[in-house]
Amino acid sequence: MKIVVFGLAFALCAASAAALAPFVHGGLADIAPGGWTFIKETGERLYPASYGYTFYLGGGMTYDVAKFRQKRIIPTLSLDTDGGFTHFHREWRTKDLEGWEQTFYQFTVVEAFILRLKIPAGSRLITPYVGIGGGVAIVPTSIDKIEGFPGSAKEGIFEDSVTAFKPVYAVPFGVEITLTPSSTIFWRFGPVAPAGKAVYEYENNLRQTKKVEAELPNSFLVTFGYRWGS
Repeated sequence: MKIVVFGLAFALCAASAAALAPFVHGGLADIAPGGWTFIKETGERLYPASYGYTFYLGGGMTYDVAKFRQKRIIPTLSLDTDGGFTHFHREWRTKDLEGWEQTFYQFTVVEAFILRLKIPAGSRLITPYVGIGGGVAIVPTSIDKIEGFPGSAKEGIFEDSVTAFKPVYAVPFGVEITLTPSSTIFWRFGPVAPAGKAVYEYENNLRQTKKVEAELPNSFLVTFGYRWGS
């Protein structure tokens, strides 16, 4: 009896392990424009903030929840667990945020339901996919005046660092191509967007506390990846 129970447990563990397909991917993240709101005793003022591109590195696991076999196409519903990382630093030397700089590190963990349409093409599968998911973003970030920038000696070097914990949503889509039954390459696109703002406080030369609210940067990803599994 013990041997049977052990055998069943081993089989279940092996099946679960086989059902999990790890993947990695990386590429570019196009950071959407945002804004800073300076809050003073005299009122609030919003300044636009542009960012640009940075890198994105991610990885996780794919678990196939259900397959719906048709004559040619195999629709598959999967659950993807994806963790990712980006880093960005920007200095503004002209226009509204002249003399300021910002740095952020963004860690995201997203659970997404993915619909994959597996289409046989010779010995391979070509799989377009689309999904939607949500999770959490951890964003350590800081702002300060650029040291040595004209006017900084008079105004002072203002800085503050915070760590924001915010919800995040993602809408991944793209295409996959199986190379072998145990290897797949894929292209992924779509937004990874934390919701909310980071709130900074700093003290000026007159020992007055000022507050700045900066929108957390949203990324549109363009990545290439590899998955161990079909």
